[in-house]
Amino acid sequence: MPSFGEGEKLLVTGSTHDAYGFRKTDDPRAHGALVERINEKVLKSRASIVETEGYFLEDCEVCAIAYGFTARTSLYVVKQLRQEGLKAGLLRIKTLWPFPVETVAEVGKRARKVLVPEMNRGQVAGEVKKFCPCEVIPLGQSNGEIIRPERIREAMRRI
Repeated sequence: MPSFGEGEKLLVTGSTHDAYGFRKTDDPRAHGALVERINEKVLKSRASIVETEGYFLEDCEVCAIAYGFTARTSLYVVKQLRQEGLKAGLLRIKTLWPFPVETVAEVGKRARKVLVPEMNRGQVAGEVKKFCPCEVIPLGQSNGEIIRPERIREAMRRI
């Protein structure tokens, strides 16, 4: 395929297209086939797509599973709790889809309880509950303000 501006005029669009690249915006079969192909392509490559980072997971009893900027706040809290002697850990999810099923399950086997702080209505906590064998406690907030470290710290101390 030529680079943009070299040789061919290319139309780049998010519209549904068939296997030959022709737009088929009103064809349910073409749309279904395209979505299925893209979905399978991503799932087959999950090992090279999924990214997580672990902090203090080796001996954690209570673990936060977080993503986005809430993960940074959670790491700050986990480091403070470690200094206080609490065996706290953090799994930072960098890729929400495909979901890091194996890593979440492994963390759930090590920790007694998992806290999921997130800036929404608990969607990620729901996914964590599917794969985590220990108790999962959601800590959602959707009022437009960030979750303060004090709130995460207090929740982790309680559990």
